Amino acid sequence: MKLLVNYTPFLRNACSHNLNNKQLKKKANELDDIVSLMMYGLPYDLVSKATQDQLDVMCKIVQKNMESQAALVAHDIAKMFGMVKD
Repeated sequence: MKLLVNYTPFLRNACSHNLNNKQLKKKANELDDIVSLMMYGLPYDLVSKATQDQLDVMCKIVQKNMESQAALVAHDIAKMFGMVKD
């Protein structure tokens, strides 16, 4: 976590105030796409300068990748239990 905070000053600034629950939810919604994309390895410099449309496209790409990985894992598990033969 320390590494993430060092490279994302916006997180320190966003979380340095005493926010009420409504403000906290709003701030979390604003940062959701950026933090999610960074969790999947996209660099802060790329996502911090992206427009909302660009963030949406990147999120779709990550989502498609996650779905295809899930399908591969499900296939491998089924194969381990002898439910699928190659």
